[in-house]
Amino acid sequence: MFRSYRFLGLLLAAGVVANLWAQSLDALQVQKVLTQQLQREYPGVLVYTEGEQVRRVWGKPFGYGSSAIDSAQAFVNRYAELFAPGASQLVLNGVQDVMRGKFTAVYFQQQVDGIPVDRGELTLLVREMEGYPLVLASNAVRYVNPVPTTPKLSSDDAVQIVEKLRPDLHADTKPELVIYPAEEQTHLAWAFSVDKHSLENPERYRVFVDAHTGALLEWRSEVYFNDITGRVRGYATPGLRPDSTANPSALRTIPRGPT
Repeated sequence: MFRSYRFLGLLLAAGVVANLWAQSLDALQVQKVLTQQLQREYPGVLVYTEGEQVRRVWGKPFGYGSSAIDSAQAFVNRYAELFAPGASQLVLNGVQDVMRGKFTAVYFQQQVDGIPVDRGELTLLVREMEGYPLVLASNAVRYVNPVPTTPKLSSDDAVQIVEKLRPDLHADTKPELVIYPAEEQTHLAWAFSVDKHSLENPERYRVFVDAHTGALLEWRSEVYFNDITGRVRGYATPGLRPDSTANPSALRTIPRGPT
């Protein structure tokens, strides 16, 4: 009986993988068709891919509108599937002035039922001139498989799971629901930051807890180390005499100064 259940589990797992593989093939086919359509519509436009993912579109203008947002939104309405978002949508998330008004960056957040996808975004750059030509697309969209968006665990449950594993870490941000695309499966997850609050041995992580099973999906370090070279300078009185109008302080290099 045990072997039968095990065999059934393997069959179910194989079925899930086969289904995801078929969905990926469909997305790749759509991506190929849209790439060809875009290049026919705007001759000279370039499409850069990494692996099977379109990462950048540039070279020639490939969209126009009545404003920067209009140009960007019209492109997304027609070509969102070029970036293989899977079972997600690209939602306008903000704009930013670039190069003192020469360009406008228009940001789109990848979402599923209003829940943001972890690190999933598309940035479109529009030239601020007549026709508002769209000149660059920079893609960080991630392929998302269908996932239930109602959590079985509360945010407090997620925090307690982490606290039991690492009682020396303390929740530093309020947990929020995110869509977490993994290599073989997409998860609904609670995401929040935890911190050790130690200057001598700093530890800080962005933690992802599966909102259905309670499994720890990732400890993402938020502590970054980098070597810095340079000089420390400060005002100091030359020699051993006290500071006075006759012996004013001067800007000097401080040897072995702390950084």
